[in-house]
Amino acid sequence: MGEKIYYLSDLAKIISVANEMGLKAWKLENYTGAELQKYSPTVKAPEALEKIFKYLSSELIPDGKYKLVGKTGFKATHRTEITIQKGADNLQPVNNGLNTSMAYADYNSVIQENAKLKADNYYYTEQIKVLHEQISELRAELDEESEQEENETKSSIYETMAKEYAPQIINLVSQYFAPKSQPVMASFADAAPAPEPAKKIIRFSPEYNEHWRTCTDQTAVNNEYNYLQANRPDKLQEFINLFGGNG
Repeated sequence: MGEKIYYLSDLAKIISVANEMGLKAWKLENYTGAELQKYSPTVKAPEALEKIFKYLSSELIPDGKYKLVGKTGFKATHRTEITIQKGADNLQPVNNGLNTSMAYADYNSVIQENAKLKADNYYYTEQIKVLHEQISELRAELDEESEQEENETKSSIYETMAKEYAPQIINLVSQYFAPKSQPVMASFADAAPAPEPAKKIIRFSPEYNEHWRTCTDQTAVNNEYNYLQANRPDKLQEFINLFGGNG
C-alpha cells in the first residue's frame, strides 16, 4: 500500500485530522531530514499548520515532497509523519545524471541560502536598532551637557551679581534689623533713614553732608564709615572731612 500524500490544497483536511488525533505540535522537514520549520511552543496547532503551508506556498520553495511532522506535545516522543506534495507528484530526475536524493539536496541548498538571507536581514535589522539606540543615548548626553553648561552659566551670572550687590543687600538687611532708636544711614541711593522714609538721600549730596555734620550717633557714623571703606574707598576721605578732618 502506497503512502498517503496530501497537497497544499488539503490544509483544512489536515487540520481536521490533527484535531481528531490530538496533534498539537508541528514542524516541517524535507526528505533528507533537514528542519525547514521548527516546533513553536507559542503558536497553536491550527496557526502552526497555516504558517507551514504558507511557507511551502512561497515561490522560493521548490516543488517536491516534504514531511509534516506532528506530535501530541512538544515533549512527546511519538511522531506522526504526513507527506506533503508541492506541485506535480511525477517529478523527473534532472538530466545531469543526479539521482533524486541529490535533487533534493539541491533544493535543500536553495532553502538554506534563503534562510541565510533571512538571517542576514534580521542581523542587519538588529544592528540598525542598536545604532538607533546609541544615537538616542548620545543625543540625551548632549542635551544633558548643554543643560549643565546653561546652568553653570546662569550660576556664574548669579555669583557675579551676588558679589556686585552683596554689600548693598547686607547694608539693607542691617538697616532693617537695626534698633529703631539708632538711625542708620541708608545705602547709596536707597530710602532715607527715619523719620523721612519716603525721601531719598544721595550720598555726598547737600542733604547727606548736612545729616552727618549734625549726627551725634557714633554707631551710625561707624557703620557708614565701614560701608564706605568697603565699597566706596574713593569717598572715604570726603566723608572724614565732614567732621572737620584734614586727611
